Amino acid sequence: MRAGERGSWLVTYDFTRTLADGRTLHQTMQEARSGTLHALVSGSSMTFERGTRQFDCNVVDVRSECTQSATGSFLPAWAVLRVAVRVDAYGVSREPGMTIAGEHASCFRVATTGSRYLTDLGTESDVCLAGDGVSLRQRVVRSSGDVDERVARSVRRHAGTRAVEALIRRF
Repeated sequence: MRAGERGSWLVTYDFTRTLADGRTLHQTMQEARSGTLHALVSGSSMTFERGTRQFDCNVVDVRSECTQSATGSFLPAWAVLRVAVRVDAYGVSREPGMTIAGEHASCFRVATTGSRYLTDLGTESDVCLAGDGVSLRQRVVRSSGDVDERVARSVRRHAGTRAVEALIRRF
């Protein structure tokens, strides 16, 4: 995970939310990273990080509006997972690998060891990573019974800062 968070790439995902009652919602997501810039665009919302600052953006009427996140500094996902495993709040097990978007992925299951959980990890998560750490699949089971899953449709390596900035501007 750490390598993927240091890389330069742009991934297009098919996202599905399956609600506890069985209904499904679908949309396309794009995530891009380069140097100190990271963006995730999903429907009418976007988050992006520039250096140590994080911004939350939403489409309001026909304009997008962004505000700096009030959460302050944040830990990268790999660091959160490392701490959660170290304090025995989650366990990690290897799952069978698979091919996603034409790439081999190493897959892992991350599950709570007790009744507490982190929102981003849910009660359990399946994560599949390319050899360079780029996330190709993530499935998160929420305590509500809802399941969020994103699966890479395409991966572009060495996207560069301009590609990430273009994604942000398009929003």
